[in-house]
Amino acid sequence: MRRRVSDCDVCSCADVHEEDAFVEALEKAIQLALHSEGYSGSDISIVVRDALFQPIRQLQTTTHFKPTQTAEGTKWLACAPSDEGAVERDIMSFEGSEVNVPPVSAENFFRALDRVKPSVSKEDAEALANWQYGDGE
Repeated sequence: MRRRVSDCDVCSCADVHEEDAFVEALEKAIQLALHSEGYSGSDISIVVRDALFQPIRQLQTTTHFKPTQTAEGTKWLACAPSDEGAVERDIMSFEGSEVNVPPVSAENFFRALDRVKPSVSKEDAEALANWQYGDGE
């Protein structure tokens, strides 16, 4: 019986905060799935690529950065001009490893879904479902 339990079925969260984060991530994944109806595999590939590049595009338009300490040393973080320690600089004035690139978030994926429109119409999806589950015609 032990061998029948897959690794995916076992989830141990060390504390409530990890469990809450897991549930929140799962809820966001469900929301993304619901918003992607009508998207083909190719469409989803474009959405993912768009979402992954959004933090980079954000840095390209940022005008102010502030230094922060990380495990790797000093990194520059995009900030508002009014933030304490803000320095007016553009992204091209840094070496690649000097800038702290923001992580990709669920919000990036929702924005990408708004920008990239699905290529599969409802009629096409219904015709495919009828063909797939019907008589093949």
